[in-house]
Amino acid sequence: MTLITESVGEAAEFLINGQITAFPTETVYGLGASIQHEAAIQNIFTAKGRPSDNPLIVHIADLDDLNYLVEQPLNQNIYYLIKAFWPGPLTLILPLNKNIKLSPMINAGLNSIAIRMPSHPAALDLIRKVKSPLVAPSANLSGKPSPTSYLHVLEDFNNIIPCILKGTITDYGLESTIINCLNPNNFQLLRAGALEVEKIEKIIPLEIKNNNFKKAASKPLSPGMKYKHYAPKAKVNIIDTNSKIINASEAAYIGLTDKPEKFKKICLANNLDDYAKNLFAFFRACDEENIQIIYTERPQRQGIGLAILERLIKAASG
Repeated sequence: MTLITESVGEAAEFLINGQITAFPTETVYGLGASIQHEAAIQNIFTAKGRPSDNPLIVHIADLDDLNYLVEQPLNQNIYYLIKAFWPGPLTLILPLNKNIKLSPMINAGLNSIAIRMPSHPAALDLIRKVKSPLVAPSANLSGKPSPTSYLHVLEDFNNIIPCILKGTITDYGLESTIINCLNPNNFQLLRAGALEVEKIEKIIPLEIKNNNFKKAASKPLSPGMKYKHYAPKAKVNIIDTNSKIINASEAAYIGLTDKPEKFKKICLANNLDDYAKNLFAFFRACDEENIQIIYTERPQRQGIGLAILERLIKAASG
């Protein structure tokens, strides 16, 4: 039986004892394990059905952990990003400290490591109580829409994982933005996310490639690059304002523009932030009603719209 608790201390005990626990972050709920417990890390892959070559993001609560995990010294631009956006929804791909022993399951055996410092108070408190960084991919079955409430986690993992730390609905509803910092002269966007690219570009130069939306090479540096993600059971169609709608009465729609068609289910977002926050929850609600087709309005490729579009493309076709 999965324990649902609001006690950070109680949830921390599971992690300290080498078990896995779901917990809220400001982006989506994560499925956590201490980096000190290799068996627990393996249990994450098993529970999620996650491919072994899909790296995990390490969550920290203190910069001392960063200094321990990564090769020093770091490029000055990395510190600019940390000062501007940590704690927050930004993941950095950094060179792994060669002098530490780290389970290769965490970083798929690469010479790099993905790290972020979440801003959610319960997440930070949990990491500090465990006294260890946590790996924490999204707390959903691999490929499904990410969880934005503890009920979504329970839907996927009831009686499978031992504990869920109950929190409120997540602030952003989308995963963190991921930046590849391995080349000090060429920082690259690997995954658009909750932190808008435009804000990052005010701090450092950033390379953004159209192939962020395509299938990655055989060894991805970060999650969200190689495999189909965020997908409901329904077929996802990305539409523009003048696209033709077929069988609307049997379909669902989410977007910013009100449509004349009578859909079976609809989520009309007030703005892009609202679109992002409700997207995965809407996908899951459509699954519950066994809806077979979901129409999603194509957002502009700017601000949080870039991250929404990336999720829609992954959900529609991988």
